[in-house]
Amino acid sequence: MKTSAYQAFQYKEFRWFVAVRLLVTMAFSMQFLVIEWNIFQLTHNVFHLGLIPLAEIIAVVLFSLFSGHIVDNSYKRKSAWISLLCAFLVSVVLALLFSDSFIKSNSTYTILYCVLVVVFAWGIIRAFYTPSAFSLYLLLIPKDVYANAATWNANAWQLGSVIGPVLGGILFGFLGATGTLYVSAALLCTALVFLLQIQEKPLVLQKKEKVWVSLQQGFQFIFGNKIIFSALLLDMVAVFFGGAVALLPVFIKEVIDINSYQHFVLKTADFFHYTIQTQDKIAMTTQIQSFGLGILRGAMGIGAIISMTLISYFPVNHNSGKKLLFFIFLFGLSIIAFGFSTYFWLSFFILLCSGLFDGVSVVIRSTILQLLTPDQMRGRVSAVNSIFVGSSNEFGAFESGTTAKIFGSVRAVILGGSITILVVAISFFKMKKLKSFEIKDFK
Repeated sequence: MKTSAYQAFQYKEFRWFVAVRLLVTMAFSMQFLVIEWNIFQLTHNVFHLGLIPLAEIIAVVLFSLFSGHIVDNSYKRKSAWISLLCAFLVSVVLALLFSDSFIKSNSTYTILYCVLVVVFAWGIIRAFYTPSAFSLYLLLIPKDVYANAATWNANAWQLGSVIGPVLGGILFGFLGATGTLYVSAALLCTALVFLLQIQEKPLVLQKKEKVWVSLQQGFQFIFGNKIIFSALLLDMVAVFFGGAVALLPVFIKEVIDINSYQHFVLKTADFFHYTIQTQDKIAMTTQIQSFGLGILRGAMGIGAIISMTLISYFPVNHNSGKKLLFFIFLFGLSIIAFGFSTYFWLSFFILLCSGLFDGVSVVIRSTILQLLTPDQMRGRVSAVNSIFVGSSNEFGAFESGTTAKIFGSVRAVILGGSITILVVAISFFKMKKLKSFEIKDFK
């Protein structure tokens, strides 16, 4: 019997959840674009680009384990809603920090420290929202739809990752940092309303457990399941060393030739009846680069959307483990290629391909996590997943900023891609259970 590519969308509450996922991802992507660009413009120090995600992930690591326990013992929609409400309030505070009056009346490092504090608070919110959302959406659909739902859930995230940076780059040119951040806050407010369209679900746990006992059970389950542990470890290491996104502000400003995309940006602005500053060449260059940054930030998401849409029609149920390793290998190759490129559209195409390869691995890993995790442990497993994989993006950004400071941005990206390939090669021979994993066996 042929399975519909849109099987998960038959369930109304899942459709609401996907809308929430899209809006939240758009808002967060826009905010990080504004933060990265403004901090680099203020400090002109690549190392500070690494401090931003580091502040967030320290909070995630410190709070994720406890949040997983709390989420497993709480109503999922309620905990997700409270988390998003806090995210909305933090977004408003961030908008005030980047207002002209605050920037003019405070030193660069005062602004940097305040932003780091806000990002740390953001990390605490993420520590609670991620396991809440993961646990909630799996209660909206039957188990035989998990693989299809994983594809569309990840697709919504990738679509938000595309629209968010591109929209953020455009709005930044029109509205400035504060206006863009207020738009992202409005998106979060809309997500809060959409989330209320989902009915609260009953608790899965039958009895209360002590915190340390609960955390111990979560770790024992993950480290005891070689397939889950291998998938998380592989993705963590690959993303840690293969992440080039954190250095995009540096590449767009110092590596990529502005002449390779300036004409396109000016024509696009003219199409929307927007005139980019022409009197001040420095201001004009900054605006063009902010547009270009938004486009490059969206390239990986576009690639991921393409791959995930294809997967929804042609599922990766056969040779799933081998495909996971193969596509992470291709991801590493694409990161190396990006490091060598100085032409804007070639860089865009390479990042699009890297997103396409990464999109396949995300779907396989998400499906593994969903199929093999019991309902009563989803919060804790998702929390540990945030530390393994979610944190690898932020720690990877810190690693990229640090190595870029030492070796230079180009060498840092090439080195990271090379290590990713090395990790995949080792995993191919060492992680035998993961290599032989088949999604079809769990249908």
